[in-house]
Amino acid sequence: MGLFVYAATALRDVDQAGSLEEALRAVCTATSNPSDSSPLAGLDAVYMLIMRRIPSEKLPIVLLLCRILCSGQSYSGSGYTAGIMRWSNLLGLSKIGFQVACNQLSAIIHVHSDSHSFDPSQFGNTGHPFWHTTPAFVKELGVHVRVRLGGSVHFYHKSFFDFLMDPMRSGPFCVRSSPMRNTYFKRCLEVTLKYEKSYCFQGSGELYASLRFLIYILNAMSHDLTLAHGMADSASSLSWPYTNELVNSVLKACVYDWAFDACFQYGRLPEIEHQLLQCFGRADFHKARQNEVMLYAGNSDFRDYTCWGCDAHSKLIHGTRLVRVPRDEFQENFDVAKFKAVIKRWKECGIIRPYYPSIGSRFKSLVAKKDQDKLIFGLFRMGHGPKSIFWYWEVNLKAEYYQDFIATNLAEGEKIYREERFDLWPAEWRQPVTKPPVYLHTTLFVTKDVMLPVHHARLSLVRRANTNSKHGSADDEIAD
Repeated sequence: MGLFVYAATALRDVDQAGSLEEALRAVCTATSNPSDSSPLAGLDAVYMLIMRRIPSEKLPIVLLLCRILCSGQSYSGSGYTAGIMRWSNLLGLSKIGFQVACNQLSAIIHVHSDSHSFDPSQFGNTGHPFWHTTPAFVKELGVHVRVRLGGSVHFYHKSFFDFLMDPMRSGPFCVRSSPMRNTYFKRCLEVTLKYEKSYCFQGSGELYASLRFLIYILNAMSHDLTLAHGMADSASSLSWPYTNELVNSVLKACVYDWAFDACFQYGRLPEIEHQLLQCFGRADFHKARQNEVMLYAGNSDFRDYTCWGCDAHSKLIHGTRLVRVPRDEFQENFDVAKFKAVIKRWKECGIIRPYYPSIGSRFKSLVAKKDQDKLIFGLFRMGHGPKSIFWYWEVNLKAEYYQDFIATNLAEGEKIYREERFDLWPAEWRQPVTKPPVYLHTTLFVTKDVMLPVHHARLSLVRRANTNSKHGSADDEIAD
């Protein structure tokens, strides 16, 4: 298979670049050395030749495109496809600009045209944004935008994905290097900050912008986003817009959702620069959260999710996002030390801060107490002021699971988490109740090397039955 792959890749490269001699020399040189221990040396030589041919002024945007495709595991046979227009707008490229970027990798990237019949009018009035149509239509339209709008793109073969992810094989073109991760994070942050300014909460308009002290009240009264004052339409935010407002509003929301979630995931990596994390902490978490709620309102099913380097499941219930890492993944990949390190760093960068529901609970947090049941909890505000949301997490070292919820309304999030706790997860995850409910109190969790403010058995939660088993550690990757 390896010989076939690099022969096919070389031929495609020759067809595009017209240099048969150079391509063959690269393959022959790499495969003629019997001391080379890598069976992929010939293939890597072709890939390196292709990457080195990319003009220096085009290389940064091409590498960003590769990073995005790797994040989505977009290669032939992966079962994953992504709409070109979403990626193009994430990169800030026009249709022509995206085509130019793809042409640099024409030997290893396959671009499909959008051959599916698509009539946006079946989903509602095409002159209005998606929040004027039904959630079921938004769900269906969102799938088309994410998967097929403008066509789709993927690597011809998984071997190029593996090449880009391995620094020993791809060297300066590796998409997992610290500079590349910071570049990708910065780009997603730029999109997040740009898009959030183009939205406001319904009913606020100019008043929202001019009377800052009313933001708290307005946000509490209104839950849906709309275009900010002065924004003529959704197309004005897009580098490659569609032909009507309905599709453009969904496209814009999908790009915004991806960019914010990428910042949230990549912000956990230790090499992301401190100043970038500080800037992320000033983002509008409330708007980003509400954008996700509106976009996925018609889809409350379980979704696969990457959480702290683990394969997890998430569910959206009435605006509250719940996530759980089940026992097998927790045992294999969840690293408590890295998790604590991220919490500590996020606090230092101003992304999160402990939330104390009352003066009494703040006072109790001054008293250190060891967690006898191996239950670690945390309740935080993520973001600042009216831009913030609530994040509650729970790590059970004995029962071996991680779960959390994120909500703009803490009381609502608590209620859903408490009442749905056993019903919302698949049956095989549920465990019998063996202890009565225990109520909210806050202490300070003390470990050997780090002290974290946590909340033990708060939110009137029913504890799960605990079982003893070995606790594993995660790979170096958190976001990938």
